[in-house]
Amino acid sequence: MSDDTPQPSTPEPDPFEQLLMGIGSDEPATLAADPVTPEDPTEPAQLTTPEPSMPQTEPTLEYGHGPAEPAPTAPTVVFPGAAAADLPQPAPAQQPPSQAAPGWSLGTDAGGAAAGATAATTILPGGVGGPPPGGPTRPTGSGPFGNRKVLMWVLAGVAALLVIALAVLITVLAMNAGAGEPKPTGTPTATTSSTPRPTASRTPTPTPTVMPAIKSFVADPMVVQCANASAVANVSLGWSTVGTTQVAVASAAGLVDAIDNPYQNNLAETVESFSIPYACGNASWAYTLTIAGADGEHRSQVVTVTRLPFPSPTPPPAPPAPTASLSANPTVVTCVEGESAPKFNLEWTSTNGTSASINGPGENAGYDWPSLSPNGTQPEIAYDCAQETMSFTLTVTGQTSPPATASITVTNDGWGPSGG
Repeated sequence: MSDDTPQPSTPEPDPFEQLLMGIGSDEPATLAADPVTPEDPTEPAQLTTPEPSMPQTEPTLEYGHGPAEPAPTAPTVVFPGAAAADLPQPAPAQQPPSQAAPGWSLGTDAGGAAAGATAATTILPGGVGGPPPGGPTRPTGSGPFGNRKVLMWVLAGVAALLVIALAVLITVLAMNAGAGEPKPTGTPTATTSSTPRPTASRTPTPTPTVMPAIKSFVADPMVVQCANASAVANVSLGWSTVGTTQVAVASAAGLVDAIDNPYQNNLAETVESFSIPYACGNASWAYTLTIAGADGEHRSQVVTVTRLPFPSPTPPPAPPAPTASLSANPTVVTCVEGESAPKFNLEWTSTNGTSASINGPGENAGYDWPSLSPNGTQPEIAYDCAQETMSFTLTVTGQTSPPATASITVTNDGWGPSGG
């Protein structure tokens, strides 16, 4: 038989205090009452209000979807074997928001608004339904502080992944930078392993291929002077080449392949002075340098030397003009009538003369000597006593013109009354 006497109710906890306690603690909010089993069924049940526990995380508060939050009702105590309608109902009071335990949900009306949250219900032993022992709990990690911790863990994980990725990138770049440089061959060391460890070796740097080329080719002098066509002059050739396997020089009237037509073959790559003759009978002459490289091709360069015109022959110096001198001995004679004519001698000298002649007076051929030596004497010339004087002219011819002349006169001092 139930006792209809109302039992004094436990003071209701302040809902704001419960809210602040739930937010400030990470422990799950639990609203539960320890079941009380009375020794005597006839004795009224004792109402026990559980101490609120500190939730591990902030409670998740579920409210209606309406614009205003409905006022919570006082907690309901269910006695064993009694109907809920027979229990006295406490006066309405402000209660903290109902907390949804795992698997529980608050009913809503058809409009989506909460039908009115009720206070947590404590089920005594023997009752039907209700939350599991220990009271309803909320999921761990819910609430604003639980979400913040999850966000912090996510951000910390992302930062750690970024640091690892950066370290991997730096390592890869360092390995790639070191791979481009040749590593010196290390000194082999003895190891206890039976398998020989390969030793790194330096790859030899390939020698760059040098293309065959003639860097310079000159002749000195480029113009020669010859005395005549039969003379021979000397010319000095110089050259510088690279990448050659064969060097040759040719001497010809024009460009030729010196390797195929050499004046001299198998010469050095660089030569400062190479003497080669120049035949002066040619107005110009060509000298060709031909090289061959590893590719087998022949490359040639030519220089042409010219000759100045031959100098005109120097004429011998003109001989000096001849000179002539003529004398008579004696230059005065005496003709005596009835006696033979007196005699005299002519004597002449000359220089640079080749021939001489003497021309006497009158038409008497006996006094002309057309062909005489440049120097000589004409003795015993009879004086023509019919002449008061007799004149003689010497002409000396030399290698130049005009000839030289000289004259002499022989006089008869016995002509006239005194000589008669």
